[in-house]
Amino acid sequence: MNNTKWRECLSILASHCVYLQLRLLDEADFPLDCEVSNEVIAQIQTTDCVFVKRVIAYKSIAALRIIKTDLPPSANALQVDLMTKLKQALSQLGQLPLTEDSEFITINGYYSESN
Repeated sequence: MNNTKWRECLSILASHCVYLQLRLLDEADFPLDCEVSNEVIAQIQTTDCVFVKRVIAYKSIAALRIIKTDLPPSANALQVDLMTKLKQALSQLGQLPLTEDSEFITINGYYSESN
């Protein structure tokens, strides 16, 4: 996925309180632990961002997984359907390489010669 789409996706995720996992290109699978999106995504720049106090280049992201079955304790209880709001916000970005099942929303990276 190009830098602009990653930046837009991560900006949306940073404004919501959901658990997520990030898999980089050199990793075989997602990590076992998950992070609270609005607490660990910061400094969203043109080509990279800070994720869990580590600078991550967008081009090194293989996939990002949002956990649907559990919300962090800090999630606002008044947000009746957080996943619906999140999916609506992401859909406003246009076509994304997104898959969804009963447990996860997964945004996959895709590659372009321009990245």
